[in-house]
Amino acid sequence: MPISLFIFSSRSLHTFLSKLFLYFSLLGGLTIAAYFITGHFCDDHRLATTSIKQARLQQIPGQKLILIGGSNLQYGINSAYLSEQLGIPVVNMGLQGSIGLAYYFQEIMPSINEGDLVFLLAEHYLYNYKSAAQGGQALYNLISIYPDGLRYLNANQYIRMPLYLGTSIRENTRYLIRRSKQSGDGQHSFFSGTNTSGDYEGHRYATKGYQGQPIGEDEDSQTEILPVGIIDFLLG
Repeated sequence: MPISLFIFSSRSLHTFLSKLFLYFSLLGGLTIAAYFITGHFCDDHRLATTSIKQARLQQIPGQKLILIGGSNLQYGINSAYLSEQLGIPVVNMGLQGSIGLAYYFQEIMPSINEGDLVFLLAEHYLYNYKSAAQGGQALYNLISIYPDGLRYLNANQYIRMPLYLGTSIRENTRYLIRRSKQSGDGQHSFFSGTNTSGDYEGHRYATKGYQGQPIGEDEDSQTEILPVGIIDFLLG
């Protein structure tokens, strides 16, 4: 091959690779930007309540009971009642099972003090599958909404992250569209329906439609969620 042709071919390949690198860098940058921007505007999403839970977890200096698990905790625990019966503050960290136990344990580790009680009430499938403990799509939806959670990811979760960005963007966008269509209908969000202990309270009243009736309506219909079995176990 003539030297001039070889040099031309080398330059052409270099130009092609440079453009290809630029293209994928731009595409990756735009994807990451869309991932966090759409998540930022989902500030009243159910997954956004993790900021409420984290705030309480970090604000209690003494002994506390930390509950970790999925949505069974977010919807089914009355932390005030538990705290009254046990005599210690309760933090309900439950959010969604498919976030995975690995993340749940990592996020509470920096805030665990001597004498704290950690009670695991996870969905059954999290005990059966190793992959389930690492989390699925919900984990990466959470990170887009709560970027501080990046510090709690392990190496395996970081490696898998690019596989979930596109779906997170799509689900965030769908949520924002749905929320815009339902604005002004008098219904509260999951975020506004979550108390400072991390319990969702909206379903204590008669619910109908998207996310339940506004808190404060029909006081006579209030139904307390009393986890008697849990209390008996802890006190037993």
